[in-house]
Amino acid sequence: MMVTHDVKVAAKCKRVLYISDGNIKGEYIREDDSLSDKDHERKLNNWLMDLGW
Repeated sequence: MMVTHDVKVAAKCKRVLYISDGNIKGEYIREDDSLSDKDHERKLNNWLMDLGW
């Protein structure tokens, strides 16, 4: 387990939890390993933006 605010680091993980004020607001699961790291980073960043990050 790790805590980070760096999307590049988080994009390498299989599972990301978005936590705000101690509550889990969403869960991202990296399912498609055929995508490049940059594409995963972009996808994760879009997901975070949708959650209001």
